[in-house]
Amino acid sequence: MAGNIMMVKVFGISGRSITTVILWRSLEQVLILWGCDSWNSKYEIERVKLLQLNLIEQFEDEDTAFAFIYDNIKYPKFRERAILYHLDKENYNQVIELCEEGENTDDRYQGLISKWKKYRAEAYEALEDTEKERELKMEFLLGGEFEYYQDLKHHLYEADEWEKVLGEILSTFEKQRHPDSAYVEILKEEKLYDRLLNYTNQRPSEIQTLFPYLIEDYFDEVNKIYQQFIKTEAERATDRKKYKKVCKLIKSYKKVCSEINAHKLISELEKEYERRPAFIDELEKIK
Repeated sequence: MAGNIMMVKVFGISGRSITTVILWRSLEQVLILWGCDSWNSKYEIERVKLLQLNLIEQFEDEDTAFAFIYDNIKYPKFRERAILYHLDKENYNQVIELCEEGENTDDRYQGLISKWKKYRAEAYEALEDTEKERELKMEFLLGGEFEYYQDLKHHLYEADEWEKVLGEILSTFEKQRHPDSAYVEILKEEKLYDRLLNYTNQRPSEIQTLFPYLIEDYFDEVNKIYQQFIKTEAERATDRKKYKKVCKLIKSYKKVCSEINAHKLISELEKEYERRPAFIDELEKIK
């Protein structure tokens, strides 16, 4: 019944084509068939309702379309349409309200929560609510989104505040068992190469990409870490394909830490793995 009332309201008064009315009725029948609570069903229902919204936007005025959006605000794409509408109209308090509601109703879906928070941060920025904008963007950064770093450093904190704030950020990351890549990007940005060296010591495979930031001040340490990484990979290698991979690492190591050091490493590996002829054969090829 509700679907028929909406159909008459939208199409009956305006006298639109019978084809459009039939399409609307067909969509309503689909909604009845999918009227259950599973996630897949809700997703499909949302798609059908978006088709209905498209019909309304084609044949009716903005107020009718907006009312339909709010009638279906529980669906994420409808909530987003409402948020974007209010952002465009600079109705930032309505944006915040819609986002907070979404964060509560969609609390099982991390992706949606993140989306609503980002729109909320956009509203706080427009309202110049620096404290709340800081809070959200710091949450994003600590969650691994490095793109918020520059905004925090250059726009949301004063220069004389930043040293303390930076220390707190680094401390938070360093308490994590596996710090996010955003931590590494911050170390590179701030040229904190001593911390970067410590990070690499704990994760030797990272030396392959981080050596350019360390080689000038910490050549011996880089050499040691790179060698240890290669030796670990050699220990794990059990067939020719993996031996070739180790040799490829040695060739990269040679470019970074010199041919002399590479030859010494190859000699060590040949002695240690003399009973692995396939490995010895691959090592001979890169001398």
